[in-house]
Amino acid sequence: MTYFPNTPASPADECIAILKAMEPLSPTKSTGGRTFAMGAVVKVTLRLIVTEQRSFVVVDDPLPAGFQIINTSLQTESTELAQTLESMRSEETQQRWWGSFNYHEWKDDRVVLVADQLRAGIHTFIYLARAITPGTFAVPPTHAEMMYEPDVFGRTGMTTIEIR
Repeated sequence: MTYFPNTPASPADECIAILKAMEPLSPTKSTGGRTFAMGAVVKVTLRLIVTEQRSFVVVDDPLPAGFQIINTSLQTESTELAQTLESMRSEETQQRWWGSFNYHEWKDDRVVLVADQLRAGIHTFIYLARAITPGTFAVPPTHAEMMYEPDVFGRTGMTTIEIR
């Protein structure tokens, strides 16, 4: 394939800006920066910034290898983590009944968010992941686009993380 880029993707802001932050939930479980301790619970914060209302936006947030999404809706997960996540979401996000993400899907390797309508402003989504495999891993770019107007999009840059 000669048309696929062989260099890491650079950030892009074509009317949708995306910011992604990964930080340890417990500071004692991290060695700082882009390095996480094995077994650490990591808070992933996605922020989308749109300057005008957008329709039918999909966000595809791939998780780096070595991490596993914590689905707090499962009964096998900690209720304490579910309560912590709910409190973080209520503190950091604007609870909107319309004009923000109205659907999310947990996959094995990614989180997919869908919004029928995104009002102008900053939209935040928070989820938890666990570092499960030691090594150095690429963090693929998060990509957002309007389903029916793919020229309106945004993506983060590619970085690396380490799990020890």
